[in-house]
Amino acid sequence: MNDLDDLIRTSLHEHTSAGTPDDTLAERVEATGRRVRRQRRVVGITASLVAVAGLGWGATLIPQLVQPGIVASPSPIPSSSSPTSSASPSQTPTPSTTLVRPSWDPTATTRDVSTVGEAIGHSEGSGKTRETRVNFFSSPSGKFWCSISAEFANCNNNVEMPGIEPTREQLGCDDGVVEGVEVNTAGRGAWYCGSDQTQYPQLNDVDGMGRSIDGTLWWDAEFGQTRPGLDNPSSTLAVLPYGKTLTAGDFSCTPETSGVTCTNSRTQHGFRISQSEVKLF
Repeated sequence: MNDLDDLIRTSLHEHTSAGTPDDTLAERVEATGRRVRRQRRVVGITASLVAVAGLGWGATLIPQLVQPGIVASPSPIPSSSSPTSSASPSQTPTPSTTLVRPSWDPTATTRDVSTVGEAIGHSEGSGKTRETRVNFFSSPSGKFWCSISAEFANCNNNVEMPGIEPTREQLGCDDGVVEGVEVNTAGRGAWYCGSDQTQYPQLNDVDGMGRSIDGTLWWDAEFGQTRPGLDNPSSTLAVLPYGKTLTAGDFSCTPETSGVTCTNSRTQHGFRISQSEVKLF
């Protein structure tokens, strides 16, 4: 209800019965009407100014919404250590999947690495794969890079082994080269083919390849040793010392002066590899 309506209704009520006409009624109605129109005009102008200010404020905060043809790219989530970070709980970065190194006995000569290592998809045959965790280590000489998991153990022959290593043709490497020896959940130890290095026991990423450090979580200075790489002395290898053993599931690997031996305790199959001799059993 506004002032003009109230005045008209009051006036009608006051002049319903016969009486002396009010000569000032028309002037009062016109004056009230002008006042009401001015109030409405002021309200309209104020609303317009608020709308314009709102658009300007929105353009400052979310310019993509008022600039047709520009698609906003997702912004990286600020680091929690950044002083300007204002990430809400829903914006909190996903925690790293890197496993925490267990608390091992520093005096032990055997270390169970079944629950640590780099996660990979291991083929079970028939097109099926399942995840396993692989741990990498170097022999003390640096000549053999090995890996161990609950599914297999192997060692790459990073040095020439003339007269010992079979040829690519003898092994039937259709796509790749003779990489080394391995033992898995079934069967004897055997030579195997491959096209890419799969073991990376480096503790530092000197070549900028961004290699995962999960494969060397087993290593610490109380249990392992280090040495520079043969081909790249600036790299630091995680060495499993002579007489120390890594185990994972049924598998175990131990470097000795006679070579690195890896076995499957359930099947009693495995291998021993050195530069002078390779034994498969």
